Amino acid sequence: MENKFKEIEKLVEKELKPVGVDHNIDHVRRVYALCLKIARSEKGVDLVVLRPAALLHDIGYQRDHRVGTDIHDIISAEMSEKILSDLEFTKDQIDKIKDCILSHRFRTDHKPKTIEAKILFDADKLEAVGAIGLIRGAIWLPKMGGNPFSIDDPKNYAEINHAGGKENGKILDWAKHNFFKEYRSKSRTLPKKLYTKKGRELARARTIFEKQFLTELKGEIEGRR
Repeated sequence: MENKFKEIEKLVEKELKPVGVDHNIDHVRRVYALCLKIARSEKGVDLVVLRPAALLHDIGYQRDHRVGTDIHDIISAEMSEKILSDLEFTKDQIDKIKDCILSHRFRTDHKPKTIEAKILFDADKLEAVGAIGLIRGAIWLPKMGGNPFSIDDPKNYAEINHAGGKENGKILDWAKHNFFKEYRSKSRTLPKKLYTKKGRELARARTIFEKQFLTELKGEIEGRR
């Protein structure tokens, strides 16, 4: 089984080689490590499902963004099915792994139900907050047309720029997005939306740091610091 995991990691690294550092193999490895960390605090976790799910959860990211469809969860699940079948995972294992991948995103209606899916969701969300989340945001926000130095943050922002007017709705226009909007619509409430005790604990610590950083950033942008 260990050889299968290594083969999966090689395939993912090759597929994500053209991707920037915000979503490349390093991101996948950090999520994988977080999954194992959280799993140690949970009971009944099937690592034969969780480990490949963590490795494969973003394998379709490059193909998705090449055509601009924003469905890398679906593409990743489809790509994973063939890879896992070739490596002789059982149909039940493949179905469970695909379900983890399909439910790992924040802004979709496909919610995690199994403990493995909940762990992957939490681990992936932890990559969006704290120091790592801010660095990743500083990389992808300009690529999407957003301004990292904008402090515009209207209270009705979700109604203006989130699908369905929901805070967890997909961003409609990234040019209108910034760190402060991301914090208020996602990071600030994230600890309460995670599924595992360890995930919430890690998220709270990261969110506290992020709030402190944004306070400093706003002060510097406004010339008060």
